[in-house]
Amino acid sequence: MTPDILAAMGPLPFPCYSWPLPGEVFTDPPRSPSTLWNWARVTHSVSLKGEPCTEHRVHLAAEACRQVNRFNPDIRATIALNFSPYQHATYERTYTGWDWIQDILFYQARLRDIRQWAGDVAVSAVLLDHERWKVGDGSLTTGDVAWKVALDYKYNVFYWIAKHAFPDVSVYLYGRGESGQRLTGNELGDGTSTRLYRPDDLEKMLGHIRGHRNSTSRLEAYGPDIGWYLAGGWSRNRFIGDAKPEDRMLPIDYPVDNDRQIGAAIAENAPHEPVILYPSPFDPRLTDGWGHFAAFAEGAGS
Repeated sequence: MTPDILAAMGPLPFPCYSWPLPGEVFTDPPRSPSTLWNWARVTHSVSLKGEPCTEHRVHLAAEACRQVNRFNPDIRATIALNFSPYQHATYERTYTGWDWIQDILFYQARLRDIRQWAGDVAVSAVLLDHERWKVGDGSLTTGDVAWKVALDYKYNVFYWIAKHAFPDVSVYLYGRGESGQRLTGNELGDGTSTRLYRPDDLEKMLGHIRGHRNSTSRLEAYGPDIGWYLAGGWSRNRFIGDAKPEDRMLPIDYPVDNDRQIGAAIAENAPHEPVILYPSPFDPRLTDGWGHFAAFAEGAGS
């Protein structure tokens, strides 16, 4: 049913990236309109996980974008790359020895390979998720400033390398510009990233969109670009019994009309800025991921 839903949709009015697409999306027969082709047509992108990315998968993603671009769409289809810097690092945050250098060299080589494999198809976005270290995790003492400087440098290196490999790329760091995240607020990035992770709380999400779009202080600090991280069919769980709020995502049932109104609000307030889906409608943990995505696309004017 997934290809049928996508085939009936028009293109979104803004780029729509996502957490990496699952492997089965790349196995459709190449001679027929495939799920991958329709996804690239509707969202203007194919999102790949950078670390394990293969030449074959990049070729398929690039060809899907190429076929879409043959029709000269208003927004050209491109590739987006998801990376999780230092996720498996065993060294300390301030470490700059050989193990750290190897991580940097691997990232640099992977971007160079993807640039070659993608050919004439642009890589428009690098999405950095930083789950390894957290600012304010209780372990900081008198070395706070030095620690934050070291962490900024670690993430800035990923930014610089991405810009060197793809000069026109936009680099978005998950949670940049929001409080309570793993970032210090001084790291490099192209705009701010805003989580719309409680779609069941419609008024809160609509206020979030309008408030972030019109925030003078945010615009001055991070520039006009905003990456909207959107959950459809999931929500941040607030309470488990009488326990403190849990900072994790859970599947949840709520009216799909919420997604329709969120899509319309983004299209109205930020018509040219990217939406980043987590989870994507392909995620098997969702009970109605495609229903939520279709409603969001309808609201946005797809």
